[in-house]
Amino acid sequence: MKSTSDLFDPYEGRIAGLEPLFTYFGGRQQFYGEAVTEKRVKVNFKVKQLAGTAGNKRVLVIDGSGWLRPALLGDMIVANALANVGWVS
Repeated sequence: MKSTSDLFDPYEGRIAGLEPLFTYFGGRQQFYGEAVTEKRVKVNFKVKQLAGTAGNKRVLVIDGSGWLRPALLGDMIVANALANVGWVS
């Protein structure tokens, strides 16, 4: 596997990395794919709608703008996205 810098160098200005702000909960430690970002605050209906579309091995990133109260992405939305439409798990 190549290091992050080896991946960035040939594609400078065309790709971006995410800050390491994620928490490991026992799933995969590494994954890749085209990132699709949905920005939502307090309401997740658009997240649910997007998770029901064809994932085509993309990575769904939910930007909750720091919202820490009700979840924007729950177990049923994740199960639908992974089982039916091919988002990266």
